[in-house]
Amino acid sequence: LSADPAKEDADRLIAAGNRSDDGGDPRTACEHYRKAVEIAPNYAKAHLNLGIGLAATGDSDGAVQSYRAALAIDPGSAPANYNLATLLYARGELQDAANLLRRALESKPGFPEAHVALSNVYESQGELAAASASLEAALRQRPDYAGALYNYGLLLKKTGRPLEAEKALRRAIGIEPDNANACYELATLLHVRGALGEAEGLFRSTLERKPDQTEAYAELFDLYDSQGNFDAAASAVEV
Repeated sequence: LSADPAKEDADRLIAAGNRSDDGGDPRTACEHYRKAVEIAPNYAKAHLNLGIGLAATGDSDGAVQSYRAALAIDPGSAPANYNLATLLYARGELQDAANLLRRALESKPGFPEAHVALSNVYESQGELAAASASLEAALRQRPDYAGALYNYGLLLKKTGRPLEAEKALRRAIGIEPDNANACYELATLLHVRGALGEAEGLFRSTLERKPDQTEAYAELFDLYDSQGNFDAAASAVEV
C-alpha cells in the first residue's frame, strides 16, 4: 500500500501537538491538531486529538464537534466514543452517553475505564444492578483499579451491603493510601458499626489530606460526643 503523504504530515503535527500537551501547553497543542485536521480532513486521528486538546482547554463544545467528526470517519473508534460519552454524561445526556460507551466496549472489550463510565451512567439512571455489573466487569479486567474499587464501595454502601463496601474501600485505600474520599467513606462505615478507634484515625487521615472536608469534622464531633469526650468534640469543629 502506498503511503498517504497528507496523513504522514498530519502525524508529524499530531506528534508536535502531543509534545506541547505533555509540556503543559494545550493551546499550542490545539494549533498543531487544527493544522493536522486542515491537512488531512478525513483522518479520524487528527479530529480525535483536536477533541482531546479542546477538552483540555475547557472548550467542551468544540471537543464534542471534533469527536463527532472523528466518529463520522471511524464509527468504531473506542477512544472517540468514550471521550464523547464522558462529555455528554457531564451534560446529562445519559442515553446517548450509554450508547457511545457500549459502542466503545464493542470495539475494545478490554476497556475498564469505559465500564466505569457506563456504571456512572447506569447509576444516574437508577439502574443500580447494571451499574454494579459494569464495575465488576472493570475489576475483572483490572483488579487493582482504585477508582473502580472506590465507586464499587460507594455503590455497595448505597445498596445496603456495608461489609462488602468496607472490603472494597479497604482495597482502594491499599492501592491509593492518599485517597481522602475513600478514607472518609470507610470511616463512616466503621463509625456506624462501632469501630470507633479506626474510624477516628481515618477521619483524621481524611482531614490531613483534605482539610476542607467539613463532613469529616462533623463525623469526628459526633464520634467524640457519643463517647462523652466533649473537649475533643469541641476541638474537632475548631476548623
